[in-house]
Amino acid sequence: MDSVTGEVGVSFFDEEHLPKSAPTPRRGARPPWAGPPDNVLPAPFGGRLLVGKSEQAVVAVFGAQACATGFGVEILAKWRQTGRPEPVRHGLYFDSRRGPDALRFQIRFPDGRVAKAANREQIPSDPDPGFPRLSPQHGAGSNGEWVERMWVWPLPPPGPMTFVCSWPVLGIPEIRAIVDAGEILTAAAGATVLWPESGEA
Repeated sequence: MDSVTGEVGVSFFDEEHLPKSAPTPRRGARPPWAGPPDNVLPAPFGGRLLVGKSEQAVVAVFGAQACATGFGVEILAKWRQTGRPEPVRHGLYFDSRRGPDALRFQIRFPDGRVAKAANREQIPSDPDPGFPRLSPQHGAGSNGEWVERMWVWPLPPPGPMTFVCSWPVLGIPEIRAIVDAGEILTAAAGATVLWPESGEA
């Protein structure tokens, strides 16, 4: 195939009709339980916090990010390819009502409060901070693997936290791991505020 050359200094793209600057998004601030604030660059923390495995699959939980309002974790699920139907087709199921298909995951705070993963949850616009939340952010994957990012709100108090998961359909029994909340709190203190929140001067 012959190549085509153009005049030097002439752009292939027509810049004339492009906006001079990106428009400012018009939307309200994200609720604190739904994810990190839009005006904050969270700080990373941790490595593998928990690993559960069987002969058929493995589930690993990784530390992701933290800021003043909460922290994120990533759940990596990998399973052996067989002739049976895929255990994950359009994402992980966390709802225990699905029986053994559900990947059960929860975090117990040092003060005894528990945040449980769920696919859908009716959350008020201003939920009680005494009841922690585990909110799905987004997930992606392919055959044999899925990664789900989740947001935990609010930050825990200092002390040992317990991460718990199980995946009965793939033979992963309940497994627990203790994590020092201090690591998360230290990372949260290093988050950076990028610009004022909407409505602030």
